[in-house]
Amino acid sequence: MKNKNVLSLNHQEALEFFMKSEQFHGFELPEYFDFDKVLNYVKKTIGDKSYEECLADISPDNLPDVNLDIILNKDGRYAVRPLILANPFLYYFLAREICCPSGWEAIQQCFNAYTVPHLVSCALPVIPEKVEEFYKSTTILNWWNAMEQRSIELSLEHRYMFVTDITNCYGSINPQSIEWALLCKNTQHENDKNHAIAENLQKYLRALQHGHNIGIPQGSALFDFVAEIILGYSDLLLHEALQEEEIEGYEIIRYRDDYRVFCNDNDTLERISYILQSVLEGLNFRMNSDKTKISDSIVLDSVKSDKLFYIYNTPYSTRRELTSTALRNTCFSS
Repeated sequence: MKNKNVLSLNHQEALEFFMKSEQFHGFELPEYFDFDKVLNYVKKTIGDKSYEECLADISPDNLPDVNLDIILNKDGRYAVRPLILANPFLYYFLAREICCPSGWEAIQQCFNAYTVPHLVSCALPVIPEKVEEFYKSTTILNWWNAMEQRSIELSLEHRYMFVTDITNCYGSINPQSIEWALLCKNTQHENDKNHAIAENLQKYLRALQHGHNIGIPQGSALFDFVAEIILGYSDLLLHEALQEEEIEGYEIIRYRDDYRVFCNDNDTLERISYILQSVLEGLNFRMNSDKTKISDSIVLDSVKSDKLFYIYNTPYSTRRELTSTALRNTCFSS
């Protein structure tokens, strides 16, 4: 069963979606942390007032500690992921800009252009149909179906898989690329209509980052959506570059900054990897060399390494029970 993503909503529904507590923070907190009252207060207090009117005597760019900064460990050692619990007022300004009627229409048109053959992005925020049994279960199931299970399906049709991701993706985003993305610059869909929304998005993102002009914050579905605008644009650039090179016989899956490219010809796969690298470099992104490889063991390399470790090191009786439960839940959910 395929979940609806945020683009299926109208602009008012999209704003309500992003202004919910569970979307305001993209990391797990104790259940008693509920930001709905705060977000509703902000929404009611600001309403349609302009950013300049509300901040006539204050420049958030120059204020320290406008957000709550959080550092999460990624690997149990020294790798970390910086997240923020955003200032709810600044968060609302950003959400309101994205979800205003003209802004939402422009963004939907851009994502229509980003939808290209043989390249699937499965990272747009998904909408739970009911109260989730555990935190982000709908998002996790979406990843499992669209990324992991689809990779295993494609392994039946392709011999090789190229795997990579982007080093420090959110921290490397050039805010100028938001404008390039909304204008579909240097593509067949280039337009000259969305300068104002791009300028406002850059302004609010700077305010959320103490005036910094590089990178975007992490920590909410809204920030993931902004990143997806830029990464979707990179999909369009990659598709047109591959068309220009007359490259065929490939399938690409992307989940945020993780790429999996499938092909039956190793030389073609190498060419695609160089073109992808060129596209990403043009947007100030760089491949993570530690996680980049070409594999002919697609099934094994389609499953996360920590999950494989868990499978291989779980006692057989427990593994069989977990497998039966997973199969039963999969049957019921479909």
